[in-house]
Amino acid sequence: AINLLNPVHFLFATFGALINVGASTCAAGCIGRKKEDRAAGYATLALVLSIVIPLVVSVFGLVFFSWVSQLLGTPEQLSQLVCEYGRILMAGGVTIVFMYYPFNFAKIDGRPNLGTYMFGLMFVLDLLFGILFLRILHMGISGMALAFVLSTLIGDLAGLWMLLIPKKRMVRLGKIQDGVKMFVSLVETGSSMALNNVCNIFKMLLLNYLIGAMLGGVGLTVFAVVGTINSFSNSLISGVAQTITPLIGVFYGEKDNISIERVIAIAKRMGCRLMFLMTFFLCVVSPWLGNLFGIGQGEEQRMLIPALCLFAFSFVPGVLNHIYIFHYFTTEKIFLANILTFLRGFGVLALAAKICQWATLGNAIWFSFAVAEIMTLGICI
Repeated sequence: AINLLNPVHFLFATFGALINVGASTCAAGCIGRKKEDRAAGYATLALVLSIVIPLVVSVFGLVFFSWVSQLLGTPEQLSQLVCEYGRILMAGGVTIVFMYYPFNFAKIDGRPNLGTYMFGLMFVLDLLFGILFLRILHMGISGMALAFVLSTLIGDLAGLWMLLIPKKRMVRLGKIQDGVKMFVSLVETGSSMALNNVCNIFKMLLLNYLIGAMLGGVGLTVFAVVGTINSFSNSLISGVAQTITPLIGVFYGEKDNISIERVIAIAKRMGCRLMFLMTFFLCVVSPWLGNLFGIGQGEEQRMLIPALCLFAFSFVPGVLNHIYIFHYFTTEKIFLANILTFLRGFGVLALAAKICQWATLGNAIWFSFAVAEIMTLGICI
């Protein structure tokens, strides 16, 4: 049920990325051009939009939730669980969007560790609330949803508080000047990250359908594990790539191309080493990883090992693609960034997965992730 609701989470994440990645990147460029008042305007606009837009989406989502459930392809036997978890998730959508605000603006402020503290707090609170609501109060899947929303809300407020504590900081709240023009600018700049989340929505819907048709319930079980590993790997991949955004934004504003090249070279070297180790590690531990997800010996375990190994080959080209995408949209090459985002996030992946279905290649569908990253990198080069 929770896996079926991932597109709802990605929808709010789309708005969070669109608003805050876009606004923080624009603000970094303004700082590089010594336009601090303009940067403060972007910070204020992002704060307002991060609250207003998800509240509007939540109202519509709750009113038409039965239609949303049908759109997600919810089986009848899961409809009650999806309804219980989904309504709480929809109501708490503002917490998902708002987490992007302190996370992105703290990096411009020279405090990237703030994101670590914020998400660490969310993680601990989610566990504690989960124990309280599930084990003690026996609230079931509603308790899981409530634990997630409450932990995210507290983490958001803590992140905002930590962001605004220092008296001396690079990004302040200020007057919004030329609001429409600023809005258009942040939407253009943040469109690549928003498009990435939109692609994730359609990717999940398509792969759920194809894997279910080709490999049945066993395949969907394995896909749930692969999806979890994919989320973890993306946190590392996008973490490396996002680090360059505030640096390149300032250097781009200063027209310091040499520093931009150095930053990209360091990110590529660090990212490739990290993801090569991740690939090697996942291939080594794949025979035992199923036990962590409750998959013992059986058909699921036999399918999981090659699935993880084939999927792992997407890591190294994936981090390079992310670095180029973040570089392009930070330096105002929005079209290039969006093309690469679409190709790796959905276009090539969907084509490769569909070919596997046509050719009845079965387990080869897990290599579609790597094919998408490798072909996109080739096009980029």
